[in-house]
Amino acid sequence: MARLLFTTAARADLADAVRWYDTHAPHVVRQFRDALRAALIRVADNPKQFPLAYKDTRCALLRRFPYILVFRETQDAVYVVAVFHTSRDPLTWISRT
Repeated sequence: MARLLFTTAARADLADAVRWYDTHAPHVVRQFRDALRAALIRVADNPKQFPLAYKDTRCALLRRFPYILVFRETQDAVYVVAVFHTSRDPLTWISRT
């Protein structure tokens, strides 16, 4: 299992998403966190199972939520560079890679 590390921007994305759900749909915060955890486990188990999205960056969809994990794999770890709502402009996360 690969080591997962979040960039500062990805941590901010995650905090924003949780804050939004906590404000607008508090009953699904736990489900969102569970979906995120499941996606992170899948990424850590086998990052290459996810398609390349841009150069060496891959994306994993969260189940039941309109979010993707954008990540890059190195020899040492998998770096999550964005927790990104799918309706946002992908140029935002592409600029982080």
